[in-house]
Formats: sequence, C-alpha cells, structure tokens
Amino acid sequence: MEEFYSYFLEWGSMGAFAAYLVWNSIKQQKIEAERVSSFQSQLDRYLEDYKKEVRDIRKESKEETERIRTKYEEVLSTYQDERTQVRQNISARVREVGQNISNLESEIGGVQINVENVLNLLKDMTQDQKLRDLAKAAHISRIQKKED
Repeated sequence: MEEFYSYFLEWGSMGAFAAYLVWNSIKQQKIEAERVSSFQSQLDRYLEDYKKEVRDIRKESKEETERIRTKYEEVLSTYQDERTQVRQNISARVREVGQNISNLESEIGGVQINVENVLNLLKDMTQDQKLRDLAKAAHISRIQKKED
C-alpha cells in the first residue's frame, strides 16, 4: 500500500489530486452501495407488505366467496323445498279434484237412473191417463148411443 501512496507523492500536487479523486471515487462507491442497499431493503419491505396485502385480500376474497356460496346454497335449498312443497300441494289438489270428479260421476249416474225411473213412471202415468181418457170416451160414447 505504501508503494501506492509513494506513487501519488512522486507526482506532487497532481498525484495528491489523483489520490483525492481515487479516494473520493471509492467513498462515493461506498455511499452509493449503502444507498442501493438501503433502497433494496426498502423495496424488500414494500414487497413484503405487498405480499401480505395480497394474502389478506385473497383470504378476504375466499371468505367472501364462501359466504356467498353458503348463502346461495341456503337460498337454493329454500327454493327447492318450496318447489317440492308446491308440487306436493298441487299433487294433493289434483287427487282431490279427481276424487270429486269420481264422486260427481257416481252422483250423475245415480241421477240418470232416477231420471230414467221418473221418465218410466211418467210414461206409465201417461198411458194410464190415456186409458182413463179412452175409458171415459167409451163411457160417454155408450151413454150417447143409449140416448140416441
């Protein structure tokens, strides 16, 4: 190292100035290296903070997605239950209406039989009335023949 200094001293003031420039350059490089190191550590902190934020956001997003999925499944389950209940109600109502129709068919069949019986009775009554009318007419006709 002394040889290095002696080299600068041989040149006098220019050697001293050259030594100053070398010393200043080395000092500036150290300062620049410290700045770069400081800046790099600052960037590393920012990167860690960013990664932490991203993890937190992903976690919140995952939780929100799960919450929405759970809510969706609850709503879907409710609608399916309601749909099943409506189908059962409709099915029961259709069976009830079918039973009512069967009952009405039976009643209509009974009414038809009754109507036929009433019609037969009316026919019989009409025939009886015609016979009575004929008998009266014959009786009146005999009376008129006897009077003539």
